[in-house]
Amino acid sequence: MNNTIENNQAVEKIHRVATELYNANGQKSYPTVSQVRAAAKTDMNTTSEAMKQWRNQQEQQVQTAQIDIPDAVQKAVNEATAKIWSIAQTTANDALHTAQKAWEKDKAESEQITREIAEEYDKQSVILEKLTEENNALTLELKQIKSENSEALTKAASQQARLEAVEQHNQELLRLLNPQK
Repeated sequence: MNNTIENNQAVEKIHRVATELYNANGQKSYPTVSQVRAAAKTDMNTTSEAMKQWRNQQEQQVQTAQIDIPDAVQKAVNEATAKIWSIAQTTANDALHTAQKAWEKDKAESEQITREIAEEYDKQSVILEKLTEENNALTLELKQIKSENSEALTKAASQQARLEAVEQHNQELLRLLNPQK
């Protein structure tokens, strides 16, 4: 663990010394491994590896350094960007209007269907109410008929019984009157 810490400290020292030598040279050329090793007082292997890292970092910084863009190019880029933005806005607005029209059409169709369903529901409710009333009236009438039939059947049964009793009485009278039979 101590070796790693010492190694990291040596690498940091090498990077710092390399940067100082590079800046002292006016950033015209990178310092050599020997120059950095002598100034940092580090071993050749560590210095060599650390210098590879340092050079890679410097090259990455050079690649990412900002380049001044000429005014004419910047103007052309701005005009092109404005034109592209304008076209994009027009295209987006057209698509939005088309989507809005489609949505409004769908909404109108949905509202029409909803109205038709509501009207049909109301019609069916009226029909159901009438049928329910008719059913209740017929049920009441049927109960009355059953009641009347029940009374009539009871009366008929009673009259049948009386009729049979009278008939039996008549036959007895006839036997008494005509004992020969």
